[in-house]
Amino acid sequence: MGCFHAYLILKIRNKMKKTLLGFLLSSFIIIGFASCQKDSVVGADPSKVTINVSSPDVSHIFHNGETINIVSDVSYISTLVGYDLYITNRTTGDTLYHQGQDENKDQFTITQSWGDTCTVPTHLQLTILAKINKYGAAATKLFYLEAQP
Repeated sequence: MGCFHAYLILKIRNKMKKTLLGFLLSSFIIIGFASCQKDSVVGADPSKVTINVSSPDVSHIFHNGETINIVSDVSYISTLVGYDLYITNRTTGDTLYHQGQDENKDQFTITQSWGDTCTVPTHLQLTILAKINKYGAAATKLFYLEAQP
């Protein structure tokens, strides 16, 4: 009876160790995931992003070969992941220029240039997308430009 009793006690101890180990491991995993979630969609407020464009002048008509200088100050109440900048043909939807950059700052200045390659009159759209977090929350500012050959 003594050997059987000792066997049961060892069996119960091993089971308890495995259960405790599983519980501790699960706890560490949950805590690890929770601590990594600094950014979240909850709380991201695109209306708090400020995008001030000082160039280009939207009333200017651009010509083939002319350089379009894009200068924009971007700020937010918290850290922004970065930005994407697009120049698209409004008629066809084709992207003529795309540039993006990771910033990880609460304010930064975008300074980019694009050489107008349009050989026919083209309605252009300049889109500045300020990325609030890696989950897709963003603020967008659109400008309409005109290009002539």
